[in-house]
Amino acid sequence: MYTTSNPSVPKRRRQAGTTSTRPLSASQIAKSVKNFEMWATYHGLSQVAFSDLPEEMNSVVNDVLNFDGVIPSGWVDPSCKAYAWLRQCAPQPFLNFLEEAHQEQPRLFSSSNSSGSTSDESSKLLLFDLMPVFSSWQTAVRMSTSAEQYTEQDFADNVYNGFRSHGMQSVRRVRCSVALPRPSTSIPLSKDSLHVLTAKSAVPDSCVFLPSSFLRPLCHTQSSPFKSLQAHPRIRKKGTGTRGSSFRFQATPALNPGNDAGFEFCSSVWEDKKEQHLVEDAYRQNRLSSASVVRHLHSMKVKAPVWGTIWSGCMVRAHIDWWEEDDDGALTICSAPYSPRRKIGRSLFHEWDLCRPSDILCVYFLLRHIDEWTLHQGVNALHRHVVKGGGTYRPWRNLSDLKDSVKENISTSSERASVLKPKKATVKPTALATKKKRTIKQEEI
Repeated sequence: MYTTSNPSVPKRRRQAGTTSTRPLSASQIAKSVKNFEMWATYHGLSQVAFSDLPEEMNSVVNDVLNFDGVIPSGWVDPSCKAYAWLRQCAPQPFLNFLEEAHQEQPRLFSSSNSSGSTSDESSKLLLFDLMPVFSSWQTAVRMSTSAEQYTEQDFADNVYNGFRSHGMQSVRRVRCSVALPRPSTSIPLSKDSLHVLTAKSAVPDSCVFLPSSFLRPLCHTQSSPFKSLQAHPRIRKKGTGTRGSSFRFQATPALNPGNDAGFEFCSSVWEDKKEQHLVEDAYRQNRLSSASVVRHLHSMKVKAPVWGTIWSGCMVRAHIDWWEEDDDGALTICSAPYSPRRKIGRSLFHEWDLCRPSDILCVYFLLRHIDEWTLHQGVNALHRHVVKGGGTYRPWRNLSDLKDSVKENISTSSERASVLKPKKATVKPTALATKKKRTIKQEEI
């Protein structure tokens, strides 16, 4: 057997105490609390309470998270005509599913018993929408009580995807890579931080985007905001297409822009994890993706919440992220775990159990409300801020020039060290010493 390696040449080993500058992936950053805190510090991330939501977002967030009266109460009342109609259209297990949800959370059902008749088209559409939720609930219960070992993809294919996209009019992109932002703080970069801060992208399991047809008025005409910003001399100087930093790249949170040049806006990012003990890693990883979406909105001065959801087995969590600026222009990206209950000692998150009928219905309506917000209030906010915002555009994507910044910091610090280094003191000879020296020379002569 022949070998191409030379045994006489020793292998190079990394010296102890040195740090590799190879970029970490977003998943690797999220798995390490130390690495994530370093990334969060340089990007101004801050975890806050749900009560810290800005006043202008309170009504929007409360509307999306409000699930009161979304199902006719006549569907669980045998004395109503709506119940008789439902018995003819749906199987008995579905009626039992609704009855159990009503016992767990009565507020899901409205006070009107007249809706749900055969002439009510909205009730027919609602029944059509809830059947996949019922099917996913049955699968979740079966998988949670089974002795089989299921992967993250098994839960996504058999439980989550059965109802996540059903009835959604927004565009859901599966495993769409998003571009990570460049550091936003003024903290000097160091060699030890390069392997964390040079990460270029993250891959959430799902992203919800506004359909491109809703954004055509902002992009396609010569006088549109996109064309005007793209042609602005100052913006053209801030990036190039060869480096992926031109305005076409900066106008979307996705790593690679679409075929048609224009704005792309994301409203929600989802992260799936199978193991319960990895749910904290999933939250940190989702915060990286959410930070990209928030920084993209901030570059256009668009004030809007970004909805994050975390899926782990049969458990679902939610968080809301947004940006804030102080008077000095310092940027903070806030992330608030959703928790309507504020009890000491409980989890920061409210957890929905997909094995509970009321909880899986709440998760379904949460996604539907996010979809409705994206198509209506979200697009209005984009038109309002992009067209009339008048803010200063800021490039946000992470580029490959961070190493150059580190070199500049190191050269600057070495120059400062040489300036501050104390010089060797030169002692002038005194008159007595000079006189002794002359006396010695005369004696020698």
